[in-house]
Amino acid sequence: MGSESRLFMLAAMFLWVVLEAINATLHGYAALQIVWTRYGTHLLLMVMAFGPRHGFDLVKTGRRPLQIVRGLLMLAMPSSYVLAARTMHGSDLLSIFWLAPLITLALGHTLLGERAPWRWWLTTLLAYLGTLPIFSPGSGVLAPGSLFAIGMAASMSLYLVLTRSLSRTEALLTNLFYTAAAVFCPLSVALPAFWRPPTLGDGTKMIVIGLLGFAALWLLEKALGKSPASELAPIIYTQPLWTLAARSLGLGRWPSVSAITGGIVLCGCLLDFFLQSKPWRRGPAASRPG
Repeated sequence: MGSESRLFMLAAMFLWVVLEAINATLHGYAALQIVWTRYGTHLLLMVMAFGPRHGFDLVKTGRRPLQIVRGLLMLAMPSSYVLAARTMHGSDLLSIFWLAPLITLALGHTLLGERAPWRWWLTTLLAYLGTLPIFSPGSGVLAPGSLFAIGMAASMSLYLVLTRSLSRTEALLTNLFYTAAAVFCPLSVALPAFWRPPTLGDGTKMIVIGLLGFAALWLLEKALGKSPASELAPIIYTQPLWTLAARSLGLGRWPSVSAITGGIVLCGCLLDFFLQSKPWRRGPAASRPG
């Protein structure tokens, strides 16, 4: 795994934590309104910053159907969260969502022919088990909403795999444009159903989320342009560690012994990921989907 791609992925996950922290301070707004504003800011930034130089090159692609499908996954993920949260506690939902790196390994193997060493699979599974004491799931994982939680994890995983596929032939800016457009356009049609005029402070926060979201997706594109999705996916497990640290600082007290144990397991697994350097094999399934 290249050190540069590791750094890009680590930075993307850190920004993810920051924008989620800002998102948690917004109250009384539909989640889809925040998503709409985020990707609207993303699109506006691209048009203003890159439109004068690149023009219609931003939308030129030989793989438009796949671009649209991949972008819609960024709408499917928050939509799945909203539906899952109706019947599940956040801890139960997140305990299922963190299956995403394992699902990414499976999709990378099936769709892209990425051949992760067995030790990679084992360490990823152990890392997932390490997240469970942090979020302490209960019987709510069996609620009907768990299907949507799995859909949320699958959306994230498939987005990573398709991004890796598109990075081989498509320009980074084109990928970023379609990601935002595929979310912003359909939500714009439904906007009257969930729009609430934000205050100046809350509107500013939503715009900041959009700017940070653009930066996180840019870093993700850079990382997946250099390394297979299956190699980078386990770095997603840094996010629960930052969540654990932020929660501890916010509450002003030490986390539970079980949460600390889970954090230690995660740290060990992540260290193992970074130390593994066995070359990966590519099988005949490495052809690009779509």
